Amino acid sequence: MRYLVSIPTITGHERTRHLVEALLEQRLQPSMALVVDNAATEMHTPLARLSQIVGRIGTTVEWRMPGKNLGVAASWNVALRRAQELGVDACVLMNDDVEIEPHTMQMLLERLFESNEIAAGPTTLPFTCFALKLPNALDEVGLFDEQFFPAYFEDDDWYWRMRCAGYADLLRVDVLDLGITWPQHSTTKSEAGPELAKAIVEGYENSRIFYEQKWGAQPGHELFTKPFDGRSARWHRRKF
Repeated sequence: MRYLVSIPTITGHERTRHLVEALLEQRLQPSMALVVDNAATEMHTPLARLSQIVGRIGTTVEWRMPGKNLGVAASWNVALRRAQELGVDACVLMNDDVEIEPHTMQMLLERLFESNEIAAGPTTLPFTCFALKLPNALDEVGLFDEQFFPAYFEDDDWYWRMRCAGYADLLRVDVLDLGITWPQHSTTKSEAGPELAKAIVEGYENSRIFYEQKWGAQPGHELFTKPFDGRSARWHRRKF
């Protein structure tokens, strides 16, 4: 089974290094670990140190430095397009503050491919480590909506579109079985400078408003099964 792992980062370069090192120690190693660094224009020292060990293993580590903050949705889409180019079986989208055990990826992907679902994540915070079955997930749901910027609600939006495509839920894999922990969850705000911190707060509110406009209500209470079309004032009422 071939898979790509995507890690967007903007402040957590040391955490990203630890996570990539953990991926290199997986029983089922990824074909590629793709880091999208939304802050840097040159390689950070913690990430550059990985080059000392990358040559000894079968995983390719690729860094993308767009020179600006693409946001979470666009960063994940970079990875999904790269996964399509490589023709891998799955793409795992991860936050940089996740810690994993050597069996994590193998168990997550085996559970996903034993099922008829197109996506899987842990029972706790599923979108911080989220596996998509390819090409099914893209064919049936599509890419993430990059209008959610810089973060927040892009995962809710994809989840709701998956529900509208006929799937009852993600495949939820027990977090203890997976060996996933979040010891530093939600540290980005405290690490961000004033400009980034302001963008995060404003982005959350703008994304919340956009989500309600798009689907008629907050996550979990959506009214529409197709996005509201403001140009023609059309929508499709929820029937499930």
